[in-house]
Amino acid sequence: MQAERPDWRTAMALAHALGREALATRRRRDAADMTDGMEWLPLHDAAGRILAQELRTSIPVPHYPSSAMDGYAYAASPTAAAPPQTWLLEDWTGVDHVLAPGRACPVVTGRAVPHGTTGIIRSEYAQVTASSAHGAAPESAHGTEPAPAGGTAPTPAHGSAPGAAHGSARLGLAPDAPLSELEPGRHIRPAGNEASAGDLLAPAGTALTPPLLAMAAVCGHDVVPVLPAPRAALLYTGDEVISAGLPARGTVRDVFSVQLPHLLGLSGAQIVSQSRIGDDPAHTWDALTHMLAPGTDTGSCHAAEDADPAEATHTAENAHTSEEMTTAADAHPPEAPDLIVTTGGTGRSAADHIRSTLTALAKSTGGRIVFPELDMRPGHPTLLAALVRADGRTVPVLGLPGNPLAAMAAMRVAGRALIRGMRGAPAEVPLTVPLAAGSPRQKAERLVPARPHAASVRDGTDEPAWEPCTHSGPNMMRGLTRAQGWIVLPAHSVRTGERVLFLPLEW
Repeated sequence: MQAERPDWRTAMALAHALGREALATRRRRDAADMTDGMEWLPLHDAAGRILAQELRTSIPVPHYPSSAMDGYAYAASPTAAAPPQTWLLEDWTGVDHVLAPGRACPVVTGRAVPHGTTGIIRSEYAQVTASSAHGAAPESAHGTEPAPAGGTAPTPAHGSAPGAAHGSARLGLAPDAPLSELEPGRHIRPAGNEASAGDLLAPAGTALTPPLLAMAAVCGHDVVPVLPAPRAALLYTGDEVISAGLPARGTVRDVFSVQLPHLLGLSGAQIVSQSRIGDDPAHTWDALTHMLAPGTDTGSCHAAEDADPAEATHTAENAHTSEEMTTAADAHPPEAPDLIVTTGGTGRSAADHIRSTLTALAKSTGGRIVFPELDMRPGHPTLLAALVRADGRTVPVLGLPGNPLAAMAAMRVAGRALIRGMRGAPAEVPLTVPLAAGSPRQKAERLVPARPHAASVRDGTDEPAWEPCTHSGPNMMRGLTRAQGWIVLPAHSVRTGERVLFLPLEW
């Protein structure tokens, strides 16, 4: 079903749902091709990707009991008297060290606790005494220096030698230390304290954040299963667009090829091809059918049959072309994309051919127009279509307006939601911020580049109020260069301090 003019929130939901649909048809196709529809990536390469399967711990975390403090591990004697007690100090010999009852050894934070350990006395509560031949304690040292970063054993604060293994030193509790320091298990991190083996770390569909990747490494994972990144093809249109140099009267510089690939990449897509064409119906048809997939190209005759007759008469002979523009035949993508994004040509003038071509392609492939435009400013000429490849896969096509800011607003609303759906990520939940100044009633909702109001930042308030950036017309980019997010100004009037919806920038 086609939504005639959805508002921006409805458009986000429709785009996300289409992304999910495209992902589902891709995975069904992969299964039919005897592949699992996912990739296994090393942890170092998986940031930002989406888990294709649930991620579980393979071992307990931590996987061995370890010391939570620099200090001394001790093993209580079964016949130990009431405090004060002392333990004969010995050297730590390695991860398999065993403490006999009545013995102690130095440990550092994170070290494997010796087998037989009752508890750990932290350095500042330890008292090390040098023993005489008859067990007397003529020298004592209250407290020890913390272990160096390199992991060597603690040393007594006043130069005595706690590591001696021949009865030359004994460990005791300092006079001012709390008796709770001798509770069994004190300062020991038990194995499995953070997670048991087999615990669920993240379900399928979770984005792999740096902390989640670190947790996967802690659990011993080297690779993770991820959903494939959506492959995107870009089609830039416009007779008047040049890609280099100073624009002459009647021409404009290309602002899309320098930002859209990066923006799509930040959203999680992989660019597989970029093409540029003029404002010509035949070139538009050829470019889109070649991008859609080999085998579905039925030739330019369909453009003349299905498109608006007035547009079909605008042939290549009448179209302005330049050296930096190529036809689809000159720029055949190396692999079929999962997503196509176009710029310009979504209006209804004689020079606009994206709209009529996508309408014809949706009809000929068994697809549909999801929405033909938006009830939003800027960006209302935005078009979203679902085309169907010969193998049955759904390929979304997002037609962005030719005005730069309008295209960026549409990309933020529909493009990002579409790619989130195609990646298997959940739908975005917009935030809210207070307005620095009221907004009058207007014809439609407006997405406006915005930044925190300088005065509210200087006041040091807990939450600064936000104001629209200047130079934010649909054909402008300057305002967005200073923005820190998008605010949504509703059609109804808004008072100063009222909260409005907010979308963070992707960069």
